[in-house]
Amino acid sequence: MKSFTVSSKDVFDKKKNPNLSLSVTDIMNNDKIEKNFQGSILTEEQKKEYLKDSGKCPFCESRDIYGGEWKSDSMSAWQKIECNKCNKSWFDIYKLIDVEAYE
Repeated sequence: MKSFTVSSKDVFDKKKNPNLSLSVTDIMNNDKIEKNFQGSILTEEQKKEYLKDSGKCPFCESRDIYGGEWKSDSMSAWQKIECNKCNKSWFDIYKLIDVEAYE
């Protein structure tokens, strides 16, 4: 897997990323993204496998992972997850998909 360095300015630059669609990632402040981005990108296959079994690291498949503090907005929530084995981190992102009455 290739590694590279990127700043949040690059990530949010529409000229460098013309197809950029901003969503939950926008809500996470630039400093947090820059501080936690480790130069690794999840492939579509890694994402697919992780969504089948989110109990293991999508990079090294270790089960020694832990979640940090939850953040949310009106339509979604996210949690930073970290791996103790490979020291990579990522965000689990949750979207509001339904509502039920509470009685």
